Amino acid sequence: MFDPDTLTSIASSLKAGQYNLLLGAGVSLDSTNGSGRKLPGSNDFRLDLCRLKGARESSTLQRVFGTLTPTEITDHVQRRFERCNPGASLKKLTNFVWRRIFTFNIDDALEAAYTLPGRYQNPQVYHFDDSYAEAQDLSQVPIVHLHGWVGNPDRPFVFATSEYVRQIRSINPWMVVLTQFLPVDPFIIIGASLDEVDLEYYLAHRSTVSSRPDKGPAILVEPFPDSVTERDCEKYGLKLFRGTAEEFWDYLEEQIPSRPTPAELVPVSIQNLFPAGTSKQIVVPFSADFEPVPSNPIKNENASRFLFGHIPS
Repeated sequence: MFDPDTLTSIASSLKAGQYNLLLGAGVSLDSTNGSGRKLPGSNDFRLDLCRLKGARESSTLQRVFGTLTPTEITDHVQRRFERCNPGASLKKLTNFVWRRIFTFNIDDALEAAYTLPGRYQNPQVYHFDDSYAEAQDLSQVPIVHLHGWVGNPDRPFVFATSEYVRQIRSINPWMVVLTQFLPVDPFIIIGASLDEVDLEYYLAHRSTVSSRPDKGPAILVEPFPDSVTERDCEKYGLKLFRGTAEEFWDYLEEQIPSRPTPAELVPVSIQNLFPAGTSKQIVVPFSADFEPVPSNPIKNENASRFLFGHIPS
């Protein structure tokens, strides 16, 4: 668990909606697909494809996936990961406010979790090939599928190493954005091994001195860490939580029980501008776009710093 100072820093950023998520296959292991089968981990999925193609069991997922025909992708990939029912690991994460969610998973379990009652935000789903866009306000959360998504079956999946390298070299917007945000913004990494080739590429941009001290620390959730995991956490400036995703959400729920919704993050001065009963769908976007002008402004006698990025005086 975390020491009091670390927990205070986490709570501050979590309540303000500053945390991003980076999800791997492990967070979907307690979810099921449309046929009621448990979603596989990356290794089980790799072994199944090896058996399908008659490949050596030592073959990498990237290599064996690159041999699949379009029909095999439909039958053994698309249908295996669609119409999902989310498990507790995904259901519980919808009760927090996130800045962005990046996922290596191609299933639709996360999107299904966001259809359930009690969610704090509404999802905006992006395929890695989509143009970059910011959420209008914290009532919406971008979900970016870095390997493709079964909800866009006509768009490419990425598992082959060569294809992934091609996407990175083509200056794919969402992949570039992740390399820019991961070193400086607070992130929570769940369900992903640090030795995965794509995650290792993104983490290579991060160090112990790259993160911002005025925001919460980056966190790795890992149920079975070893000495190598601990060393990597030190190398990349990650706080290690020893436990499962569900245990992590329960820990945050216990330690940080009072978390504002996006509507509650709107300043009272803005809320008071609207008549009682005004829809939150109006108040929240308005707050994201406008700030009230002070009624008795003090004249600024100094040179304006607006052109250097400071707020207007």
